[in-house]
Order: sequence, then structure tokens, then C-alpha cells
Amino acid sequence: MPGSALLLIRLDVDPAIEDEFNVWYHEEHIPNMLRKVPGFLSGRRYRAVGLTPGSQPNPGQQRYLALYELADAGVVESPTYWATRPSSATASERSKRMYGEFRNFARGVYQRVLSCPDLEPADLSAARYVLQVSVEVDPAVDEEFNDWYNTEHLPLLAAAEGVLRAHRYKVHPAASRLAGDLTTYVALYDMASPEAMISAGWKHGVTTPWTKRIRTFFRRRIFDLYERVYPA
Repeated sequence: MPGSALLLIRLDVDPAIEDEFNVWYHEEHIPNMLRKVPGFLSGRRYRAVGLTPGSQPNPGQQRYLALYELADAGVVESPTYWATRPSSATASERSKRMYGEFRNFARGVYQRVLSCPDLEPADLSAARYVLQVSVEVDPAVDEEFNDWYNTEHLPLLAAAEGVLRAHRYKVHPAASRLAGDLTTYVALYDMASPEAMISAGWKHGVTTPWTKRIRTFFRRRIFDLYERVYPA
């Protein structure tokens, strides 16, 4: 079963040090988090791509997305976790320097609301892409919004051809050190290919009468597509 929480990181980095930054992230940063911090269950990292072949990423979309599956939200409040931060006496000089290169940084701690399928597939190596859908909705319809997402929308999109897994999350109200431009709700769709978004099942899921009604209450909605870079 997946963990109950998610640490979501989005950022940009100076292109002049991007290669070095990626080596540090893949060889030191993620392995250290998974090895040293109990409750860090997995770590994946992605680079922004356009929503359609040949297109550019969305304006304002951070270049990199990192997703850490957590046993629970308390993992990122633990002393063990904070001991991995650049302010720690044990932090490497490279880590201290790389943290200083973060740009347009966003950090969110989210509680898992629903996963489809509930039991994760044993092998997600084919999930080369993730679509991140960030939403703010009118609080007056929050209950109906969640009913729609949980009983119709997420199950329909998760069943679309090319979608291997789908999760939705709500920002954790008690989490500390949230940063950047975050939305209350986030959904993540693991895909074999962006072509999943033009499949018949996907098109049906985004055009139902209930979907059209709920969309009128959206205050904000952002679609960002990313391609996996770690694990390679």
C-alpha cells in the first residue's frame, strides 16, 4: 500500500550549474533521504515538458518536480529528517552549496485522499510521465467537489488507456515550512505516455455532465506535465 502522505518539491536552477545539480540530486540527495530518514518510502524526480508533442512547458512551470512518498506527514517533522537539511552539522559542503542554488522553490506536504487503483501495480517502470493537476475550488462546494473527484473523476481517468496510477492529495494543514505557490488540492497521474490524455477514456472522464458543473466552481486549475529523470 502507498504511504499516507506526500512531500512535493518544485524548483528551478541556474542552467550554468544544472548538470552538477542533477548529479548531486541523484547520487547524494535522494539516496540520503531514502537511506537515512525512516518513513521516506520512495523518491522520484521529473523534468518539465510540454503538454503536447513539440510544445514548451507552461509559462511559470518550474523545471523540476520531486515527489517523495511518506509513511505519514509526521516524517518531515522528525529530528532525523531535519538532520539532513543544509543547516545540519553533518551536511556535505556540496549539499550546502546546491541548496543555495534553489530558485522559484515550492514545498508542499500533502495528505493522501484517494488512490486508483487502491492497490498499486507491482511495476511502475513504464510510468515515464506524471501529470500534476493543481486545483483551488470555491469552499462552498468543497464537499461536492470531493464527492465528484473520489467517486467519478479520479476513477474514470485512472481507468483511461495509458494511465497506470492516479492519486489525489490535500495540503496538510498542520505541516510546517510550506513554501511557494501551492494549491489546496493536487492530483497526480502516472502515465506511460502523454497520449493517455487523448484516449477515449480520458476524453470521457473530462467531459461528463458532473465534471462540467464542478468546473464552474474552480478558482484555479493548473496542468503541468513532467517526464521522469530519476529513477532513470
